Amino acid sequence: MAPHLVKVAGPLFCRPLHRLQGAAARPASQTQEGWSIMRYLGGISGSGVLKYDGKAHARASYDFDGFFKEPLGVTGSGEIQLAPSALKSVFGRNDVQLLTDDGRLLDLKFSEKELRTASDVAHVDVTGELPTAGGAWSH
Repeated sequence: MAPHLVKVAGPLFCRPLHRLQGAAARPASQTQEGWSIMRYLGGISGSGVLKYDGKAHARASYDFDGFFKEPLGVTGSGEIQLAPSALKSVFGRNDVQLLTDDGRLLDLKFSEKELRTASDVAHVDVTGELPTAGGAWSH
């Protein structure tokens, strides 16, 4: 299967090619000034423990898409889901991590400015111990 290329304006603000429609689905050109090429790796999902200040906070589930881009390497973005009260208490913090049930420690950065009232889901950008470009990403 050929890698999917997507047109992006920044390192994490994109979706896999098969999830895009219309003009947004056109592959980026390496020669287009101001655009970069990012390869979609697949998705990972599961559960784990949300941590901040190095302490366990709450159980959470996650669904992330992975991307590879030079020189950043592997990055991800997607959603975490946990109890609304737990999410509200960590939303916007800079020191949030997810220890997945399979042992990966992922650093999370909230990509939204505000949390919707009583929401149990938030969008995050992900770095840390993600699978490698040839690793456990599902397509």
